[in-house]
Amino acid sequence: SIGYTPDVIASLNASGTCYVQHSPWAGGGGAASTKNGLNCIQEFLRNSFSLSPVTWDLVLFNFGLHNLANDTVSENEYVSELTNITAAILASGAKHVLYALTTPMMANYNIGNHAVEDHNRQAKVIMGKSGIEIVDLYGVITGHCGDVYEDCDICAVSPCTYHYKPEGYAMLAGNVSAAIEAALTKGKEGSEGRMYGAIERRVENMRRRGDGI
Repeated sequence: SIGYTPDVIASLNASGTCYVQHSPWAGGGGAASTKNGLNCIQEFLRNSFSLSPVTWDLVLFNFGLHNLANDTVSENEYVSELTNITAAILASGAKHVLYALTTPMMANYNIGNHAVEDHNRQAKVIMGKSGIEIVDLYGVITGHCGDVYEDCDICAVSPCTYHYKPEGYAMLAGNVSAAIEAALTKGKEGSEGRMYGAIERRVENMRRRGDGI
């Protein structure tokens, strides 16, 4: 999220759709692992400037790239900790909550570590139980780079890891921005089906404007 948040801010703040800010104290590693996230979730939900508690209109969150161990114990801990983090976010009173699927760590996948894919499947189950909508950032990357790859034109290094060039982050930001805008207007549009239509329209408009989608 550190990589694509500036583009989301530029899109949504400038358009007047909403005011976007990243969680406080989440530095180069974002919110880090689910263990750290669970310990710090109340701090992460504070206002980044005043550091005061706030009830958000929308929270979008993700955990995964700092939980890359794929042994059974680690994956069970991920499920437990993500479940509790999700409960804390829902209890915060946020009007809308979205979960972003973790982007690929293909260098690990290609040597048999499928922790990211396992965690995304587990996260879908957890979010489904609470009615939290999914933003499929994993699919954004694989849709461009392929289901399995070593190198891709949007990756920042070779072989690809989980860092991207500006055009890669622009792809992710476009989908995040579309999902946020659609969620915030969901009540006005009146139905979940029309919400997905809003996402599709937003992405299509960005394509036409050349905003990186």
